This record gives sequence, C-alpha cells and structure tokens, in this order.
Amino acid sequence: EVHVPARLTIIAIGCEPNTDLFSSTLKTTETNALLVDNTLCTSYQGRNVYAAGDVVSCGSGLRVGTKMKAANMGRHAARVMVQGETQVAPYDSGVEHLTSRFMDLTWHFFGSIEGNHEVVILDQEEDDKDTNHICFLVLWVTRREDDQSDGGSTVGRTPRGDDLRDELSRVQAVLLQGGTPEQVSVLAKIAEEQPIVVSVRKLKKLSMSHFLADPHCLEPAPLGVGEFYAEDDFDGISDVFHSFCDTNSHGQVKVAHLGAIMKELGANWDEDELAEAQQALDLQANGMVGFESFRNWWLN
Repeated sequence: EVHVPARLTIIAIGCEPNTDLFSSTLKTTETNALLVDNTLCTSYQGRNVYAAGDVVSCGSGLRVGTKMKAANMGRHAARVMVQGETQVAPYDSGVEHLTSRFMDLTWHFFGSIEGNHEVVILDQEEDDKDTNHICFLVLWVTRREDDQSDGGSTVGRTPRGDDLRDELSRVQAVLLQGGTPEQVSVLAKIAEEQPIVVSVRKLKKLSMSHFLADPHCLEPAPLGVGEFYAEDDFDGISDVFHSFCDTNSHGQVKVAHLGAIMKELGANWDEDELAEAQQALDLQANGMVGFESFRNWWLN
C-alpha cells in the first residue's frame, strides 16, 4: 500500500451519461449525451419522448450536472408534455457556466467542451502579476480537421470567402481563475459569440489581459473572392517553415512539403496553384527551397 498525504480527496461518480440503453433508438452526442431540441424532445420518431438533466445536450453541448439546471429542464419538459409544444416558449439553455471555489482557487467556466479542441493557457502580463494571487485563462479552441468542413477531404480544394470563415478555429469555452469582475463578465460573451482565431500560434503569444480586453483581436476581416487567410508575421512563418526542415537540410525544405506548409499558414491551394508555386520556388532545380526565398515569395 502507498499512503499519499492530501488536504482533500474528491470521489466523482456518474461523469459519463448512462445512455447505452437508448443508443439504437435515440440520437446521442460524441460524449453519449441524449440530443434534444429546444422543447427537450429527443429524436424519437413519435416525438413523445423527452429528457432532462445532465444526461442531455440541448445545443450548447456542455452537460452541467447541477440540481437547479436539472429541475428547470424537468419543469419545462413537463409543461411541454401537458400544454403542447406550440403553447410553451422554447427552452433557453443560455450559456452553460460553472463557478466554484476549490483549494484557494476561484474559477469561472463558460462554454462547451464537446468535440476536438486544443487547450491554450494565457497568463497575466508580467507587470500585473501578483505572487499572492494566482490568475490565468484557459481557452478551448476547436480543431478543424480535413474532413470536417463538408464531409470530405479538403485536399485540392481552395476554400473561398465566407466558406473559409466556417473552417477557422473558434474559442468555444473559457475558464478564468481569479481575474476582476469586469474580466469575468466577458466570459459569457466569449462563449456565446465564439470568436474566430485565425492563428492559434498568435493566440498563444497573447496575454490574458490582452485577450479579455478584445476577444475578437485575432478575427480576420471578411475576404474577397479568391483571397485566403494566411500567417503574415515573421515569427509565425519561420516557425512553420522550419518545422518541415530535415536534420541535414541546412535550413531548407523539400518543395514537396510546400503544400503542407502553405496549408499550415492558412492557404489550401489546388494542384495547379501548388505546381506553379513549386516551379517558382525551386530556382536551383534541386527540389529544395530556402526560408528567405519562401518568405519573400509568400509575403509578396
């Protein structure tokens, strides 16, 4: 036996929805929560099966296991069953949130964490740090996979205009430890508006105060036809380019990697456009391209 001293021990049960019984008849989310509409009705064909509580997901995705929330949902479902769907206003789940105090930490959480996310942690500005008060921000940013945009691969396809905005990453959930009341008040707005993040690398370089002051600071302007979003700062371009360098390549990358590099920087070109880029950059006809040549070509 091993004895580990601890100030507090938490035992949690019931974290996963026990919905296997309904998996063949009712639609569920990725985390097995029952999917319901704004009347709390499930996907059952006869529209006479309702669900409430932390076992369901009603749009925002996050399941919050609180007695008050479950009771409110139960009352709403009962009114719908008695009075009819047309006589009761749609259930408003609002922006899901949790607030808690735990072992000298006071945190506030807003949003949804279902799906595939990248977690980004932002700290205070150096000048604002108080060694006696822990303060940081955690962001859950959606990861956009190749097959999520239209059910198929995006290879060889160039997203245009507003279609590409839908493929960019968004902040879908946020947790703030500490912070001022003004900063806490911003969290619900972030979870509701889900600001676009055109570059997660740039997001990681921001401070907590900077992001909370302007959650849309990394959201790009609307695009014209044929335009695309792309990394445009030196550090960002350099980081991506050199991540594709081989150990013995002397700072050069193979032209065959250009498609992956440009996609990482924000441009998803078709085969003809990619072939033109490879021809323009392979000046020595040796299948390699250096960073200076790529950067100058990329920015111009």
